[in-house]
Amino acid sequence: MKNKSDENIKSAKTDRSSTENMDKILFKISNAADTALDLNELYQKIHRLLSTLFDTTNFYIALHNANYGTTRFVYFVDEKMPGTPGQGFAFHLSKGSLTRIAIESGEPQIIRKEELLKYCHDNNFEPIRPVSEIWVGVPIKIKNRVIGVMAVQSYTDPNRFNEKDMEFLNSVSVQVAKAIKRIKSLEQSWMYDNRHQNILDNIKDAIYSADYLGIISYVSPAIEPITGYRPGELSGIFRWYSKAKEKMWSTVLVHPDDRARVEELIKNSIEHMMPFEIEYRIIKKDGKTNWISEKGRFSKGNQGDIRLNGIITDIQEKKQAEQINKALFSISNAVNTTFDLNELYKKIHESLGYVINVENFYIALYDKNKDTISFTFDTDKFDGHIVEVIEASKSTSLTAQVIRTGRPLLLTKEEQFQQVRSLGGEILGIPSELWLGVPLKVKNEVIGAMVTQSYTDSSQYGEKEAAILGAVSDQVAIAIERKQYVEQLKIRETLITALYNISNAILTASNIEQLCESIHESLKKVIALDNFSLALYDQQADLLSFPYRRDEHELADKIENASQTSSLTFEVIRRGRAIYLRDEQEQLELVKRLGGKSIGFLSKSWFGVPLKSKNNILGAIITQNYATQNFYKKSDIDLLTSVSEQIAFAIEHKIGETELAAAQKQLIEKAHQAGMADIATGTLHNVGNLLNSVNTSAFVISDTLRKPFVDKYQQANNVLRQQMDNVEEFISSDPKGRKLLEYYLILEDDFVEERQIILHHLDRLNRKIKNISDVMAAQQAYAGSSILSEDHPLSEIVEDALIMMDEMLESHAITVTTDYKKTPIIRLQKTKLIHIVIDLIKNAKDSLVEKNKTNKRLNLTIDSNQSGVFLVISDNGIGIPQKDLKKIFSHGFTTKEGGYGFGLHSCANHMTEMGGKMWAESDGPGTGAAFVLEFPALKF
Repeated sequence: MKNKSDENIKSAKTDRSSTENMDKILFKISNAADTALDLNELYQKIHRLLSTLFDTTNFYIALHNANYGTTRFVYFVDEKMPGTPGQGFAFHLSKGSLTRIAIESGEPQIIRKEELLKYCHDNNFEPIRPVSEIWVGVPIKIKNRVIGVMAVQSYTDPNRFNEKDMEFLNSVSVQVAKAIKRIKSLEQSWMYDNRHQNILDNIKDAIYSADYLGIISYVSPAIEPITGYRPGELSGIFRWYSKAKEKMWSTVLVHPDDRARVEELIKNSIEHMMPFEIEYRIIKKDGKTNWISEKGRFSKGNQGDIRLNGIITDIQEKKQAEQINKALFSISNAVNTTFDLNELYKKIHESLGYVINVENFYIALYDKNKDTISFTFDTDKFDGHIVEVIEASKSTSLTAQVIRTGRPLLLTKEEQFQQVRSLGGEILGIPSELWLGVPLKVKNEVIGAMVTQSYTDSSQYGEKEAAILGAVSDQVAIAIERKQYVEQLKIRETLITALYNISNAILTASNIEQLCESIHESLKKVIALDNFSLALYDQQADLLSFPYRRDEHELADKIENASQTSSLTFEVIRRGRAIYLRDEQEQLELVKRLGGKSIGFLSKSWFGVPLKSKNNILGAIITQNYATQNFYKKSDIDLLTSVSEQIAFAIEHKIGETELAAAQKQLIEKAHQAGMADIATGTLHNVGNLLNSVNTSAFVISDTLRKPFVDKYQQANNVLRQQMDNVEEFISSDPKGRKLLEYYLILEDDFVEERQIILHHLDRLNRKIKNISDVMAAQQAYAGSSILSEDHPLSEIVEDALIMMDEMLESHAITVTTDYKKTPIIRLQKTKLIHIVIDLIKNAKDSLVEKNKTNKRLNLTIDSNQSGVFLVISDNGIGIPQKDLKKIFSHGFTTKEGGYGFGLHSCANHMTEMGGKMWAESDGPGTGAAFVLEFPALKF
């Protein structure tokens, strides 16, 4: 496929081979030069005509000012250089410039790349970049004086042009020179030529002339509709330098923001004697702003004095259209470039400021579901305290009417009163001299209104301004809706993060204050909450307390009789909805309505959200800023409102958890006390049994010592004392003496028997007394034992438990066997472990008694392996059903009549607290059961 540009080149070559066609083109250029009144139009026409003969992709015309040594490129089109086609620029040409070579030589030139590079190298300077493959330039001359250059070039083809092209271009330069000379001569004379006066009086552009003193000497009538001033009011003022600044053109007409720019341009143009063209704003006589375009040319008179002729064009409509497009683009682009809705509103306000006065401006958004109007952005300097309009569908406010009807409103002050009163209402806020509001629509649905007003000028706006505001309203509405959607996504994402952090805080915080601190830290990542308080309300006590507060001012920790005060925090709780007070004035007004005085320090911005949980209001979250009015953005308010319910749930949960923990602690203490009571009861029971044995032994000894044989022994001794003088005869011959001797002989057996009885019971008595002492010592050891963990052999604890339970086990004829293997030392809490072992021994006793076996056995085994140290307490009692093996450690589960189901649950908790674990094993009913306690062995 052939390249289209190659075809054009081939076609152009064919055309230029025809002399007849070249003559025809030259004739058209000559005719254009003779009739042109504007040089720029002439340059464009020449460019267009030449393009039919050869390639003019890269073409320019440059005019040279020999006095200043500057060259101005009045027309250029170049694929390698930036700029808009036809846009001119001026500078001093360097030595490597092809244009300078043509000006200095005064002859047509064809210069190829290698020739230019050699020329620059030989003369030791750099060529101007970019360097073309071929350049054809011809001088523009007036009276043999070079005033400029016309050139074409190619950056790709060194054979694009030839000598014939150069000759033709030179012929055209003659016509260009002739046109330049003619038009310059015309410009110098036509303002003073009466033949043109009628033209000057009727054209729309204003013509002016300033004399050598810089004073406006002539202004055409067209100046009045452009500036509002009659020609006579502007004639006599200074177009440039004057000591009397109030008589300066820039002071009288030019907008203050544009004065420096305009004055600098005039100064440079005079210094270089160069024409100028500039667009700037003027302040019309009526005070309104208007855009104009001014073209001027300086010239020197016969005496060398400087004069100025110029043309002023009203470009207000053009500029306004440009500004509207710029505003629309800026508003549309702002959706992606602004951080949040508040920034978008500011950007909308800034953009609208280019096309209409929006000094007192606000944006109101309508919530269809709530039927409310919120004033989300407000720059009104006179009236800005209305935050929300409720029941908007019934409201008589002007903003509500615009939203309800979907039509713009432009009203004077009197018309505003008439409009509102016709609906039976009153003006909200301060009435303005002129009020202009337009609806914001998305797909024919009104989402709000945009309002601007003037409090001083009743002519500030008209139908034109209403049309402008209406023209941009759709784009504003779309931008707001898109940003709201983006904002909602961000809020939702932020909300999810905040909710996750709050939920996590419920698990990690140990109390309300820690929970609130975690909530505060989570929210601070997405909202500026330097001053943050959480209030809880006790309705029964009518007490408002602040369990958490981070505020730069010291405030009260509680408010008593809260419902009787003017507390803003309580007002949030009373209303059950969020309250946002944007400044001190709004706070004072609300406090006044509450019938009291402010509590604490007034802040610049104040915001409160109720904490609701299942329609029950627990309290409120309060945040405030002491430095900036209207500090919080709508997204901040929406986010805090959205998470308030989760915060309320978290606080309620933590309160319940705290209360439960306190109750559980109390229950554990009671259980511990109950466990110690069990130990004490067992101890007392054992001591009681031992004391019974002691009493029995003591009775037997006492009874033995009181037997009659002692009395008989005394009687026998009395008989013997009476016969001391004839003992031998009495014993040998007297029958009583023989019987007395026989009696003494049998006393030995009685004494031996009673001695054995007494010794046996004395031994038993001593043993029982020792048992009592051991039991009491064990009881005292555990009753006063620390809850701290100690390194201890497990067997000692088990033995102590058996001592305490010995009499109980003996009384039920339970055979106890122990098997203690040598095991490592373990770390344990003696009090808790003794409670566990005694509880398990009692359970085993109950199981054995319930089965009523004659062979009741209880075995305690201590062993170890790689996992740790084990204590197994097993019995051959009633056993445990498989379905109950996992349940028996649950709180409240019991199989005993009158039981509470806390014993084994407490034992399992104690084992966990000591770093161990506990489980039960059984093959089912009637097979007995075993409870296994596992302790981790100490590692050294």
